[in-house]
Amino acid sequence: MIEVKILSPSTVCWNGKAKLLSCRTVEGSMGILPKRAPIVAQLAIDYVRVVTEDGEKSFATYGGYMHCDGQKITIVASIVVPAEELDPHVFKDAQERAKRLLEFQDRLYKNTKVEANIKAGR
Repeated sequence: MIEVKILSPSTVCWNGKAKLLSCRTVEGSMGILPKRAPIVAQLAIDYVRVVTEDGEKSFATYGGYMHCDGQKITIVASIVVPAEELDPHVFKDAQERAKRLLEFQDRLYKNTKVEANIKAGR
């Protein structure tokens, strides 16, 4: 078993012992077992999966870093959300707001271009 701490700036999101931790770094996916050689890696925006004796826990992380010294793993990310707390409707709403914002930005750009052409006498 390897000791795992998953941290965000405001809280310890999870702390316990694991058989395996899997994550995706900016270089690719990796699994970490106890007694692994030391490593520090930058995490990609993805899930961190922790396999314990009682089952499995998953956390969505927004980037961050992972440090393993062979005996313990520490993950620090700016945002950490337990997978079971993720609400797909929140992401759908955010996607729709982003789409409307991009459409508005596009119209604003076109209007500014038209005004510039009018002022230039084109």
